[in-house]
Amino acid sequence: MNDDLSWIKNDEQCLWIQQYLARKGFHAIDYEENAGPKEQVKFQVSKAKGELNQYKLIQKTKAAWNKSQSRKKRESEGFVTQSMEITKSSQKKLKALAARKQCSQNVAITKLIEEAGSLTASLSEQLKTAKKELDEERQKRKLLTSNISDRKDSKPHIDQLEEMIISMSRTMIEQNLKLQTAEAFNTPLNKAQKQEVQQKLELKIQTLKEKGILQLNVTYK
Repeated sequence: MNDDLSWIKNDEQCLWIQQYLARKGFHAIDYEENAGPKEQVKFQVSKAKGELNQYKLIQKTKAAWNKSQSRKKRESEGFVTQSMEITKSSQKKLKALAARKQCSQNVAITKLIEEAGSLTASLSEQLKTAKKELDEERQKRKLLTSNISDRKDSKPHIDQLEEMIISMSRTMIEQNLKLQTAEAFNTPLNKAQKQEVQQKLELKIQTLKEKGILQLNVTYK
């Protein structure tokens, strides 16, 4: 019995074992109060009938202690114990997944949760970007719609401007034809006529320049 309990090292461990054995139905109610903690553990274990049963109880208690310490260490590292129920088919798939990833089922579940979290964050970011682009596109369409109204209002002015440009172009062509005709019939314009024609052309060219329609440098000799 002494060798079987050699793994018990301190009073804190004894207290945990005493409570564990009591939960299993092995109490120390009739034990001496002045006895040491380890002696009380021995007394509780002796409640099991036969040495074989006592040995099995000690081994079971030792395994429970080691498990509790392992759980305590994992909790200090940020892990928690989670108990849950899943279907047999889900358990089968989980085992297969853990085998493929060459890890425990616990690690496989953790990886699945982390991957799902990353995917959710990625999708959320993509949705945010798509919403921003959609809002920008709607704003552009709104501006275009307002511009359409402005263009309708400005159409008469544009038509009037086009008519003026055509009229000025026609005048310039007519004046150019007059010059060509005069030269063709060997009847050159006198100085006063040339000045009059040049002034009219310069005036119309200047008008086009002021309206930003024409950018030319014309010189008549």
